[in-house]
Amino acid sequence: VQKEGEDGQPVKKYIPFVKTIPKKTSLIGKVCHDCTVIPARNGSKVGESLMKRQNLTQGKERPKVTLLNEIPGVIQSNAGPSIKGNTSSIFLKSSQSKAKTEGRAIRMPKKDLLDLLFRLFEEYEYWSMKGLKERTRQPESYLKESLESIATLIKRGPYTSKYTLKPEYRRLRDAERAVRLGLDENDENKENDENEEEDEEMEDVV
Repeated sequence: VQKEGEDGQPVKKYIPFVKTIPKKTSLIGKVCHDCTVIPARNGSKVGESLMKRQNLTQGKERPKVTLLNEIPGVIQSNAGPSIKGNTSSIFLKSSQSKAKTEGRAIRMPKKDLLDLLFRLFEEYEYWSMKGLKERTRQPESYLKESLESIATLIKRGPYTSKYTLKPEYRRLRDAERAVRLGLDENDENKENDENEEEDEEMEDVV
């Protein structure tokens, strides 16, 4: 039986406020088959995928920024009060950089350097590193690397810390020198014989 109020309307039963909490339901599937997929190397789209991967790893090439002081012939000046600095410092830096580049030794090709070293060892049997640097004008590290293949560093005796040719190169040098000397002697003998023949002919004419 519903209760009625004074106005004759039915009175609603008081229901307290209850906040409903939604439930989070998750479904877990059961694995029936475990598969591993490997792309075919002979596929038609393998080349396209490789190109895309290279483009992603390399990225886009950014434009190179060139400063004014890196362009030859361009001198940066004080354009306004916001730019600080002095033009004299620019000239000092350029002169210092030129002095540094002039002091550095420029590497020559290794073949040319070895030929030069062989010619120097024909002049003298023993050479110090200082003397070789002065004659070749090459960096010390590059000079040492080249000397290791043709010369040995003496560690004892009167020629300590000096370089001399390895025995095989020394024998080759001596053989070439002997051949040259033999040719020179033969040339001198031929000239002497020719001179003697000329003298005999002159005597016959007289």
